[in-house]
Amino acid sequence: MATLHGVTHSGGGLALLMCLLRQPQLLPLIGKLVLFACQACHAAPALSRRLLMKLARHLSACLGRVPGKRLGIGVQDESFYLMSQWFDWNLTGRFVGRDGFDYLPALAHLPFPVLAVCADQDRFIAPPAACRRFFEALSGSQHHYLLAGQGGIAAGYRHGSILLSRRAALEI
Repeated sequence: MATLHGVTHSGGGLALLMCLLRQPQLLPLIGKLVLFACQACHAAPALSRRLLMKLARHLSACLGRVPGKRLGIGVQDESFYLMSQWFDWNLTGRFVGRDGFDYLPALAHLPFPVLAVCADQDRFIAPPAACRRFFEALSGSQHHYLLAGQGGIAAGYRHGSILLSRRAALEI
């Protein structure tokens, strides 16, 4: 079988991880995985963050979308229906499927190395502390965490620009 190496961003990383954890026969196909600005359930640990998250969820439901570009948190709008589960995970602090499957402890059993790259200026979708906590769910020394501004990557990246910017294209 061919070995695949994945480079993902945000919800794309979550989607791939959920697929792999639900279909463990696919795990041997993956050689390595890079997660840019990826976290599922740790963006609202404090009351003020939860209130902001609830407000964002409500406004997004009214609009039917998350205006990512206008809010400076992404390069495009996202459907509320896509983001509603992400809002719920962050409001509850649990990365759990609607059927009760708990993804967070399952991350400890990934058999391939993961590099998690975090944007130092991401303040909403995948803040550094949230990315770090998500990364800590992985188990093993083969995994690595890299925060922009440390480890050879310049500071000043936001959620979208960590992967989709001219500077990122040159540096990362």
